[in-house]
Amino acid sequence: MECRRLQITIISANNLPKVHDSGSTKIYAKASIAGKHETKRRTPVDNVGENNPQWNYNVPFTLTEAVVQHDSVDLHFKLYFEQKFKDNCIGEVKLSLKKLFDEDHSGESRISCSVLQGDDSLVQNGTLNLSYSFGEIYVIKKPSIFVRALQFLLATFVGCPPNACVDVDVIKP
Repeated sequence: MECRRLQITIISANNLPKVHDSGSTKIYAKASIAGKHETKRRTPVDNVGENNPQWNYNVPFTLTEAVVQHDSVDLHFKLYFEQKFKDNCIGEVKLSLKKLFDEDHSGESRISCSVLQGDDSLVQNGTLNLSYSFGEIYVIKKPSIFVRALQFLLATFVGCPPNACVDVDVIKP
């Protein structure tokens, strides 16, 4: 199976909306491929940046080449305001993996994206700053039947996502 490493750094966000009047604003970001739960990665909470949080948090993904070249697979980012009982979503960013790859896959690239209020919203809620780089293609062997059975058992009885417990987290279409 042909794979490629995607290294993302969630650098910071700017000009996020003021969420409340009292206390400090604690913001974190989640990244995922196509919104799939098993691919979600979360930054630490920024306790000092208020509406301009800084993370410089590395988020690695291992993707099959088919995912990278697929037109409709997006990289999702959601920004959250941490609260005591339930965190509130400030906004989100969706980027096409194929477009990112096609634009520049020769080294590290930086991008600033508008944070939108909702899925189909045109209301901008600030800017998310990222850097990303795609690695070279490499081949991994398909897991043996034993490894796949072990992944299934761990997912079923332990509640661990199949690729998080054993081997690498290869994201497939």
